[in-house]
Amino acid sequence: MGRCIALLVVAVVGLPVDGSQSVCRAARSATIVCSPRAGFQETLAAREIRRYAYLRSGRFLPIARRDDLPAEGDAIVVIDKSRSLAIAPFGDTRFSERVSMLRPGQYLLKTFTQGTHRVLVVVGGDPIGTLHGAYRLAEHFGIGLFLHGDVVPDHRTTFALPELEETGKPLFRLRGLNPWGSHPLGFDQWSTDDYMAHIGQLAKMRMNFIGMHCYPEGHPYAEPTVWHGLGNSQEQMKGTIDDILVAREALENVGAPFQLATAGWVLGPNDDRAAFDRWLPKEIAVSAISRRLGHDPIDDGFGRIEGRGKWAIPWMESDTYHGIANPQLFVSRTRKDAADALAYGCDGLMGLMWRSSRGSTAGCRSRSTVPARQPDSSRIRPLGTRFRRSSASSTNLPH
Repeated sequence: MGRCIALLVVAVVGLPVDGSQSVCRAARSATIVCSPRAGFQETLAAREIRRYAYLRSGRFLPIARRDDLPAEGDAIVVIDKSRSLAIAPFGDTRFSERVSMLRPGQYLLKTFTQGTHRVLVVVGGDPIGTLHGAYRLAEHFGIGLFLHGDVVPDHRTTFALPELEETGKPLFRLRGLNPWGSHPLGFDQWSTDDYMAHIGQLAKMRMNFIGMHCYPEGHPYAEPTVWHGLGNSQEQMKGTIDDILVAREALENVGAPFQLATAGWVLGPNDDRAAFDRWLPKEIAVSAISRRLGHDPIDDGFGRIEGRGKWAIPWMESDTYHGIANPQLFVSRTRKDAADALAYGCDGLMGLMWRSSRGSTAGCRSRSTVPARQPDSSRIRPLGTRFRRSSASSTNLPH
């Protein structure tokens, strides 16, 4: 399970897009610099960098809230692109252009040398992007960030500023997990601390979605608002659409701050899986859980839907059919599902998972290595679609 999740991060987040690897040089120390006007995410990013630097080296880096660089010593600048400090001091036109092109959720890590001083910039397209960059830097320190928790190597190292030039951008707008309950290893017995721990680790893995799969009360084996299996007649289709529109109206009446989306075992009716695209307002996203416990590929009907959110929900692991406490080696399938979803233009990828409690199998606690380079896209084949190798400034995407 831990291996599946760790490798899914590579497929979803795309780390990094320019294939760079870190090279560390010895440093006396460094001051972490953030703006006096930094918000919550920027401040948290600075503190997390200090925490992980301490865990790896034992060196406690000071944090300075200022709009300029320290007169002496090396520095780690933690900031979003709206702050002038991230651009002005370095006189690098190309760097400034790259910063200006960062979009929300994206980040840039770059090390500069100014005389005898070195500056590592962690800049995001927005405060969330800055936080993503901070956690990526933690991985360059040698920290493993996984769903079950952080993995810190036992041995400490001498603190050093890594030599970096790396851009990170998510491959999907929404990326995260779809935990299931109704069994001893699921989320049914989570405490508040369990929820906080899982959601906190998702943020470190640069994910931004969690959706809990809940069965309706008093009827444990039917999906909420289920309609497939009841037939595929025009009358039943109309009834389903009417129900969804009623839900949309209810959301509008209460001013709900969240989006409405379809969800179920299929994307649409038997004769046309993309049929909802013709009948539902575009602000309603469509999603589907892969069938046959994830053995079926991502529905190609996603590729025929345009102009709305499309969320694929592949299975990272199976249920009791394959033995819920047994090892399930679905890493390659998970990577292929992610590639298929990307090829079909999905903007959301949520991994379906079962085991999440402390009583889960040892596989949840195993450490996997997230490579500091883009995965070899030539080994992934999304339904016959070939990947192309891109330049250093862009992501490897399928045609």
